[in-house]
Amino acid sequence: MDFNIEVNEFPSAIHESIYSRARRLMPLANHLAIAEPARESWQALHNFLMGKLSDMYDNPKKYNLPVGKLEKFLDGRDIHEVKRESISKTKSVLAETKQAVSKYLNALKPSIYENHPEMRLAMDTISRCWHNIMYDYRDIAPKYKPTFDDFFAALFAEQCEMAYALHNFAMKRKIRTSTNANWGVLYDYKGKPVMTIVTGGDIHIGLAVKIISKGKKDDIAAMENALAKEPQDFQGQALNRLSGCDANRCLHCSGFSSGRYVTILGKQHQMCGEGIISYDFYNPVSEDIIMIKHLIDMRCAYIEL
Repeated sequence: MDFNIEVNEFPSAIHESIYSRARRLMPLANHLAIAEPARESWQALHNFLMGKLSDMYDNPKKYNLPVGKLEKFLDGRDIHEVKRESISKTKSVLAETKQAVSKYLNALKPSIYENHPEMRLAMDTISRCWHNIMYDYRDIAPKYKPTFDDFFAALFAEQCEMAYALHNFAMKRKIRTSTNANWGVLYDYKGKPVMTIVTGGDIHIGLAVKIISKGKKDDIAAMENALAKEPQDFQGQALNRLSGCDANRCLHCSGFSSGRYVTILGKQHQMCGEGIISYDFYNPVSEDIIMIKHLIDMRCAYIEL
């Protein structure tokens, strides 16, 4: 499997998970830039991992991966529909699928270390969990801090273009960025969160954009007032993007609602809470970018109050 090729359809969720891991593996050039003098060791480890992932993609059953288990369980139905019927079983099958590749690589570590002495120098620099080499740059070298370029690198060309368009827009608005979280880029204005951009999960590669509408300490009435001033079409589109979070459970993450409701513009919206309320866009299209930019402006205007 050539992971440089952009692929949108996969034989199974396991194949997509392997593909996602390979796309998010730190580029070899970054390894070599931060890992001197162990350049040859890093190059050997990187080549080994990419080769292993390629073979896993082409021959997943050889590695006893649960190919097709999630698809068989869902039987063509939407995962959120199935989750409502059987939350615990759905979460169990989904977790098994998400963790299968990481578990195999974790189990592989002792064998690599014993049988490939040329890779030991590189492996010794991984400070914590072995599988984090796949996505946490801080574990590869203590002094290396990932940049937005690192997180955007895994995206497809069109997604990458949109991510940079939003990033550049934020920079022009004097919004600050942070990559302290290992899962994406955070944007804040005058100390308050505005946007997060996430570029991948355990299975999927994709562009996920979250625009904060109401922070934990913000007044929901101010959010409503700002949205009420917008055209009806914009209000409807914005409300369709709403999700909420009370820190320990999030509709955006869990894929099912806790049954709680928040009233906004006179309508009830089902979500897990109103501690944080945001507008979520997963794999936005070009038309969404215009809306996202306006939501960013709205958030900054609220912060200025």
